[in-house]
Amino acid sequence: MNFDLHCILFFILQETIIISLMKRLLFLIPFLLAFTCNDRNDEQTTECIDYESIDETAMCTEEYMPVCGCNLVTYSNPCKATNAGVQSFTKGACSSIEVDKEFNLWNSMGIQSYSFDLMVSCYCLITEPYSITVVDGEPTSITGNEEWGHEGIPLTIEELFVKIKDLLSQDPFDYNLAFDKEYGYPTSVYFDMDEQIADEEIGYTVENFQVLTD
Repeated sequence: MNFDLHCILFFILQETIIISLMKRLLFLIPFLLAFTCNDRNDEQTTECIDYESIDETAMCTEEYMPVCGCNLVTYSNPCKATNAGVQSFTKGACSSIEVDKEFNLWNSMGIQSYSFDLMVSCYCLITEPYSITVVDGEPTSITGNEEWGHEGIPLTIEELFVKIKDLLSQDPFDYNLAFDKEYGYPTSVYFDMDEQIADEEIGYTVENFQVLTD
């Protein structure tokens, strides 16, 4: 009987110790994962940034020729990216790379004939959307705001992309872009070009887009 009791107590004690160890292990897992993720992020940053080549005292011109670093940070020109230790970068701001991605999606659709409504938001007399029909890549019908006209208004999706890239190249103070997930065309565009000026904001909204078939 004493032997059986000792065995039972031994197994109970052993099970208690195992449960305690498992609880501690479960408690430590999130911290272990966090350290692992941080190590991976550090490795990626280390591969992108050469900290020994960072030169905060180096002189660069102020010309605006934006590049997107491998760390997904936009630098105003290649010189500043190099002095920040960035090992590789591509031409254009990181945001313009997103625009190029959406533009490539739009091009891949091969849509040449379509219609859409374009609302222009600005300090101007435009009060209603333009209803635009494009056939074989060319606008064939434009209605709305007849008194104001449509000079300088992007009348095709391609022209709207060009407008976006042009505004991005001017280093805007603030902007917001949204794109259609299926076709890639811009659905909402807003630019505030200068923080100190109150009437130069410009926005475009695309609605009621339809692909025209023969």
